[in-house]
Amino acid sequence: MGISSQLKTQGKLEAAADTEIAVGTYDQFRMEISKVVIVDTGGEHEAKLPSNELKVNADLEVNENSTATATFDFIADESLHVTGNGLYILAPVVQVETREDAEVEINSDNSVEISGGNVKTNTKIGMDADGNVGVGVKIPADVNVTSS
Repeated sequence: MGISSQLKTQGKLEAAADTEIAVGTYDQFRMEISKVVIVDTGGEHEAKLPSNELKVNADLEVNENSTATATFDFIADESLHVTGNGLYILAPVVQVETREDAEVEINSDNSVEISGGNVKTNTKIGMDADGNVGVGVKIPADVNVTSS
């Protein structure tokens, strides 16, 4: 069972980054994804990505002497697709939440608990087969995906 499956089963968040950024208002996050490796019963397989960059439009207000959070919940069962010839494609579908003035506790097992504050963004975004990102965008579950 992979880390994401374990987190989903346990209903936990885990910190990917904890950093200080300048006070201000942010309206976009960009994640560069260099490689995705899928482990199944046949071993390790590199998944094709429609785009190596995931741009997420979300409001984040960073105030002085407070904590702002951005939570990205990658929904694996909506993001991962198998092609007709058994190859993997990962077109991320992500539930995004941002908060200002939040309370954050990072536990000894690296799990995270977020509470309080003001929710600024709470939306589900996805990527299609061409790398376009937006609300309601994704590769449909019943589509027959092909890859060269």
